[in-house]
Amino acid sequence: RMNNRGWIHNASGSPYEYKIATAYAGVLRIDNYSIKGLRLGMSGYIGNSGSNSLKHANYEGVKGTVSIGTFDFEFNKYNWIVRGNLDYGHLSNSARISAINKNLSAYSPSSRTNVGSDAIAAGTEIGYNLFSQFEKVRESQKLYVFGRYEYYDTMYKTEGGILDEECWGRQKVTVGMNYYPVKSIGIKADYSVRLLKSQYNNEPALSIGITYAGLFM
Repeated sequence: RMNNRGWIHNASGSPYEYKIATAYAGVLRIDNYSIKGLRLGMSGYIGNSGSNSLKHANYEGVKGTVSIGTFDFEFNKYNWIVRGNLDYGHLSNSARISAINKNLSAYSPSSRTNVGSDAIAAGTEIGYNLFSQFEKVRESQKLYVFGRYEYYDTMYKTEGGILDEECWGRQKVTVGMNYYPVKSIGIKADYSVRLLKSQYNNEPALSIGITYAGLFM
């Protein structure tokens, strides 16, 4: 199921659409809280996407090793919340996997597209609690206005002469608000625009939702 749009999303799948998870992977996460109100985090992942119980002659010798490294942070103090992340991933045997994809049967549910060897995602977000400036509501309610910028490219790099399809380098700008009338309920609304290359149409979206966080007994 690896493809140009989603990189390794869904990974290897059978013709019957069940997900296979019989290869071990390793992950490591470190968070630092030494500065009050600031969290710095780093994580890494490595695992084979092809060395599993999916047995097919085309996949012989294809490990499809996925390596992902990330850095992220969050600052939450003085009524500000600032977050950011940088994620980078590499897929081995991407040229071979691309060739296998394009030779799949037309009846296969898998995407018959190339897949990038490297993918990248980065973003930053900043929000401020406006109600912190109003004495009557500052202790009981919160109203965050925020803005967010994201960039991600699922074909950041390719190998084996595969064309780097520029349409998968995408930017996204979001503005919105999160209102918390009580601690456990949030009312969220935002407007976003996904910015594509000039020959493609941008993709605006409006989202509204209500969230609840609590314990059910």
